[in-house]
Order: sequence, then structure tokens, then C-alpha cells
Amino acid sequence: MSEWVERARLKLARNGVGAEVADSVLAEVEQHCADSGENAQEAFGTPAEFARSVAAERVPIEDRAARDRMGFTAQQRRRGLIASFGVQLLLVGALVWAKVGASVPLTLAGVVGTALSVAACVGAVYAAFELRPAGRPRSVGKAFVFVAAGVVLGGMSFGWLPKTRLFTMPVLVIPALGVVLLAWAVWRKPKPVTAEAPAGTEEWLSRLGGLLEGRHDVPRARAGELVEEARQHLVAGGLSPEDEFGPAEHYAAELAAHEPARLPWWRRDRVHNVALAAFFLAYLLPGVVGGVSTWALVVAGGMVLVAGALVLFARVRS
Repeated sequence: MSEWVERARLKLARNGVGAEVADSVLAEVEQHCADSGENAQEAFGTPAEFARSVAAERVPIEDRAARDRMGFTAQQRRRGLIASFGVQLLLVGALVWAKVGASVPLTLAGVVGTALSVAACVGAVYAAFELRPAGRPRSVGKAFVFVAAGVVLGGMSFGWLPKTRLFTMPVLVIPALGVVLLAWAVWRKPKPVTAEAPAGTEEWLSRLGGLLEGRHDVPRARAGELVEEARQHLVAGGLSPEDEFGPAEHYAAELAAHEPARLPWWRRDRVHNVALAAFFLAYLLPGVVGGVSTWALVVAGGMVLVAGALVLFARVRS
């Protein structure tokens, strides 16, 4: 029982349910189970199902509409990703310091290649964690074409551009940038979120379909069926979408509450765990075989572990 309650508390928090409301509904669950002798799972379903039902009743539609199926708002996603980048830069700075000292020589190949690689990394993160939840899932594939181009151009830059030294850069610049990103993520005040107002019926319906598939992970075929049902209803009633259903963000959240989710493969926990393990081995094995210093291996491993911890922390606290 206690494990179910704690998992439900976390799921409630991720669905925007405040601490007072969560304490109240969980106390009701415990009282019901004590009186009836039922198991919480049998009486109320899984913690995730229970949290979604409570959120549908107790959380304002404006808040529910802003969250994806994993409980993140756009601002929470950005802050978590920026904080993760900041920590990675701190650890990269420590690793570079251990290998080359207080300053690092810069070449044209290194500067251009690094800039293109970082741009590709940022583009991949933006495509996966911004475009799709923003209701533009079909733009993700196009964005990754540019990401792939950045990776190829970055690799070509490292191999083909001149490697003569241009100047040296203090290594402290790298962790300093990490501190700036961490401070921005922690202290930046969130801006109020307002629902978009598409210009016409087709734009509203297109926005609805994008939100159902991208933000709420409703399968594409089912999202298309729901959009078609809304279109037929609008044709029969003769009203505008805003007058009949309200903002597309709100209506999408209401529809998604009654639909099963199907997360894309790259957002599933198992895939994240496998990728994290592969990333760790990619650092560890060359070091063991090639004789890289123990200190450098510790820092590299720490980068991977801290990144994984941030992902888990973000899931729990969001």
C-alpha cells in the first residue's frame, strides 16, 4: 500500500496536482482501503491512471493542456535540458583541465567542427523535446535532416580544415559557461503560457491533430479520427471551433484524457537506459584498452552518471 501511495504521489505531482490536494485524495484512498479491505491497485487502478483521473477533476484545464503525457510543461523541459547541458559543461571542463592543463590550443578545424557538432546536438534536442510537444510532430523528421547535415559537416571540418593553432583559450571558459547555464535554468522566472488562436477552422483542426499526436502521444491514426469527428461536428453545427470546443490546447487535453498513449520509441525508459549504458561503455572500453588515465575515466563516467541522474530527477520532480 505504501509503495502504491508514494508512486501515486509522484504521478500526481507530475500531473500538476498540488501537495494539499494530493494529501487529501491519498488520505481518502487509504481510508477507503482500510474500510473495504480492497487493494489500492484494484480499487483505483495504477498510480498513473489514478493521477490522471484526479488531475482531470481537480487541475484547471489551462494547466493540464500545457503538460505532455510525461507531466512536463514546455518551460520545465527547457529548464531541465539547459541545466543538464550546464552540468555537462562543468564536467567537460574538469576533463579537459585534467588532460591538457589550464589552457587549450584552438585550431580552425577544432573551432568549426565543435561549433557544428554542438549545433547539431542542440538541434536534435530541440527537434525531439520542443517541436513534438509543441504540436508539430511532423516537423521532427525534417529537423533531423538538418541535424544529420550538421553532424556530417562537423566530421568533415575536423578532418579536412587546417589544424594550425589559432590561439589558446583558458579552460575555465568551459565551466564558466556551464555555471551561466545552470544559473539561467534555476533562477529564470517562468513566463505565463497562453493558448494559441489559429486563424481558421482548418488551422484549428490541424493544430488539434498536432497536439494530440505530439504533446499527448495519441497514435497518429486515432488522432486523425478524432480530428475528423471534430470536423464533422463543426460542419453539422455551423459554429467556429473556438465557440464550439474552445482553444485547441484545451480540447486536445480533454480528448487525450480518454485515450491510451503510445510513446515514441526514443522517449521510452528502456531506450534511455540502453543509450545511457552504451554511452558509458563507449567511454569506458577505449580507456581500459588504450590506457587513458584513471582520473579522466572517472570524470567521463561521472558525466554519464550525472546526466542520467538529472533525467531521473526531472521525471520525479516535474
